[in-house]
Amino acid sequence: MADINPRICGVEACAPGHSFGPAVREYFLLHYVVRGKGIFRRGKREYTLQAGEIFVIRPGEVTYYEADMRDPWEYMWAGFDCAPPFAALLEQDVLRLPGALQNFSRIAGCGDMPAKEWRICAQLYELFAELDAARGPAQGHGGNYVGQAVNYIKSNYSQPMRVQDIAAGLGLNRSYFCRLFRQQTGLSPQEYIVSCRLAKAAQFMTEHGMSQEEAARQAGYPDVFSFSRMFRRKYGMPPGRYAARARQKQGG
Repeated sequence: MADINPRICGVEACAPGHSFGPAVREYFLLHYVVRGKGIFRRGKREYTLQAGEIFVIRPGEVTYYEADMRDPWEYMWAGFDCAPPFAALLEQDVLRLPGALQNFSRIAGCGDMPAKEWRICAQLYELFAELDAARGPAQGHGGNYVGQAVNYIKSNYSQPMRVQDIAAGLGLNRSYFCRLFRQQTGLSPQEYIVSCRLAKAAQFMTEHGMSQEEAARQAGYPDVFSFSRMFRRKYGMPPGRYAARARQKQGG
């Protein structure tokens, strides 16, 4: 598992009211606001952002963002996959890093330069170093392995993942990692992954109106039959009936 794998990058000066979403990404995506204002929405949380702030889009989460009508924002973005210790640093929806403008400017300026991915990785490593330093020594990479793994699973549940890869990303032996994880959560890592995916699928159906097939796919289950069987085992009913009951309750 590579530590950081760049996907996309760019810059855009948005027109008034320009919006994107609701949408789900398959990778992490950071937007740095260069100037202007806009809103960023994840679920029921909404943030009004301005220059100098970064909004974080995590894999598998439904997000929406829109430029201000009077003072539309310009932003630069970088999308990437990353290993658990890095994903654990992206728990917050909004980040504030004084030196991030320089990093994002260099990322956006890579264009078709030789070794473009290496150059982007270098800037992302600098960003993560600043995030890690801001957390303080008590919360650094060497501390809460299970917490880092949990954050990684929550952020990447829609992607294929193996327990072995998560353990390796943390620099741990698989058996030791599994024992540590069960001690702190009461579940094996694989059980936690399944529980997280099914809970997200239930949320997609009840809160975002997705069909059973869409929810299964967004939650990391390409096989809808396997998803339905596991969903029934956890919730005691098929996904369609669960969603219908939830909608009835919401309607009164």
